[in-house]
Amino acid sequence: MELAKKIASLTGSESSPDFIRDRWCVAFSDWAVLKSNLGDAVPDFDKFIKDCVDNN
Repeated sequence: MELAKKIASLTGSESSPDFIRDRWCVAFSDWAVLKSNLGDAVPDFDKFIKDCVDNN
C-alpha cells in the first residue's frame, strides 16, 4: 500500500492507492500465468511491465 501511495504521489495520478495496488496485483497475476505457460519467452516482471508501457 505504501508503494501505491508513493506511485500516486510521484505520478500525480488521481487514482486511489487502492486502485493502483489492485492493478499491480492483476498485472503480476497475468505475468505469472504467462510465465508459467510460456516460460523463458516471457521476460522478468520489471521488463514485462516496461515492455507493456512502451507498447501502450
